[in-house]
Parts: sequence; structure tokens; C-alpha cells
Amino acid sequence: MRFDNIRAYGKHIQNATPNHLMPIYLLVSKNDHDLSEASQAIVKALFPKGDHSEMEVKSLPAENTQIQDVLTELNTINIFAKKRIFIYRNIDKLTKTATAALEDYIDKANPDVLLVLTAQSVNKGTKFYKKAEKQGVILDIPEEKPWQREKSVINWLHEKVQRDGKQAEPRALEALVKQIGTDQNFLEQEIEKIYCYIGDRKLITIADIASISSFVNVDSIWQLGESIFSFNVSDALKCMKSLLDDEVPLLTLLRQLRSQYQTYLQICTILAAGQGKDEVVKHFRYLTGNILNKKITEAQSYGLNRFKKGILKIDETELKVKSSAANLEFLAEMLVVSLATK
Repeated sequence: MRFDNIRAYGKHIQNATPNHLMPIYLLVSKNDHDLSEASQAIVKALFPKGDHSEMEVKSLPAENTQIQDVLTELNTINIFAKKRIFIYRNIDKLTKTATAALEDYIDKANPDVLLVLTAQSVNKGTKFYKKAEKQGVILDIPEEKPWQREKSVINWLHEKVQRDGKQAEPRALEALVKQIGTDQNFLEQEIEKIYCYIGDRKLITIADIASISSFVNVDSIWQLGESIFSFNVSDALKCMKSLLDDEVPLLTLLRQLRSQYQTYLQICTILAAGQGKDEVVKHFRYLTGNILNKKITEAQSYGLNRFKKGILKIDETELKVKSSAANLEFLAEMLVVSLATK
């Protein structure tokens, strides 16, 4: 059994709980939040009150564990836990030998253990993938285009707000995603702050988001983008420095700059497919008249390949910001020079 979206997979979990869950669940997605949400859906289904012990739910990364230790854990009978969930993360980092051993386990899986495997990618043509589909359930979420990702995250955010008993003005959550980016973990943090800010009030407004979220001046961030897209390195560096001097977090700037790149990438893709302004407006209704013409000219001038490479460079810089002690201003300057140089 295989699913390609979390909604259908979630319905399966609800319908199969508690007696018809499969012994193997293989979860595949490039997005860590998807993997976490899909894993926790099983945990919450079996332990809705969250009252499970470490013996009942265990989670280990594949890169830091020996496969034999994992197999021993899976095959051990535990008299203190009638039903166990073992989440084995990042199995795409296993060696071929370890993958083969895990593949053998799938054929004779312990019925008392529900094994959840997560990975960013797994080759659909392998015996391992086919066995997992035959003996269990696969959730394999295809990687989205940047603009598809933005739309799906906005929809996810609306659903989350509704589940939490709140409502939002029509453009409020879209504005939040446009400003913050599509990192769902970060968006969840922002939404929780907004909930605290509005208290018992049900409706979230754009004013609420602007008051409490990590917003920056929209004109300033678009000025930075325009300087980059016109290859004006000097102005782009000055704009970036001004934003940092105003104590805007670099991660916030990177997410908003990425959102700009994703917008322009979609415009370029539409134009490259031989479609015109009307199709662009269908996707971006706020672009009209001279603003629309300006954005199209900027997109064509900068070029499709530069937008693709630019998103990768922004992602690389974000990773460095999160994982190193490098000077943030230096990282920002290096990125701007790279993006704004022909």
C-alpha cells in the first residue's frame, strides 16, 4: 500500500488503528517536518494521551546505530510493553549491508513491534522498496516545485489554525508565509507566538502577524532583491548591511529572500513555457500594471538558471548559519556578492 500525501496517509492511520496497522511503515520525503508529522501520527494513534514509556516508543538515527543492535531490539520480546513502536530515522544513510539486513527483517517482522522507517529518498526500483510496499505501507511524498511548496504550506497552515480552533483573515497566513518562508517548524513557532498574543480572540489578523512575527520592512527586503536582480552589488551590500544593523535576524532575511527567488523562478518558468502575462497574474493576483511589467522584465533579465542557482546558494548559506560559528555579516556579504554578480 502506498500513499503520496499526508492527508490520505493520515486517514489510513485513523481507520487502521488500533488493530489493523501494518508492521512496516516506510516514510519518504525531502521535508523533515513531513517525516516528523507522519511518524508522530502513528504514535498519537496508539497513544492518544501521550502516556507512552521509552520501552513503548523508541526513536534512533541510522547514522549513529549499529544495524545488529537495531535488529536485536526489534526481535526482543518485551513483557512490559504489549505494543511497541520503533522509529528508525534516516535509513537512506545505511550501508548496503545494513540495508540488506533490514530488508531480511521485513520478510519476518516481529508482529509485536511497529517499525517506522524514515528517509529523504529511496529508490523505487529496489527490492527493499518493493518489499516494504508489499509487507507494509509506504508514504512517498514527491518533491514540490518552490511555488507548489508555498501553496501547500499555506493550506497546511490554514488547516492547523482551524484544528487549533482559530480563524485567520483571508490574506493573513499567506502574508506570513511570504514573509517568513516555508519552513514549517519555524512557522509553527510563529503561530504559537501569535496565539499567545491574541489570547481568547478567535480571528488572526494581518496586524497581529505584523505585531508579533519576525517581520522586516517589506520595502527594504524588496529593495535588496531589486539590487541583486539588477546586478548592483554595491547597493545590495548597503541594503543588506542596513537590515542587519537594524537587528533583523539573518535567518529571517534568508527566508524572505528565498521567497522572492521562488516567486521570480515561477514567473520565469511560466514565461519559458510560452505563456504570457495572464498566466502570471493567475498565480500572483497582486501583480498588475507597471508592477507586473517590472517584475517580468527583472525575471527575464536575471534569468531562470540564476534563480535556480540562487535558491541553492541561499540554502547553503542558511545551513552555514545554523551549523557554524562563522561571522554572520561575512556570510551575508559573501552571499550578496555571489547573487548580484553576473
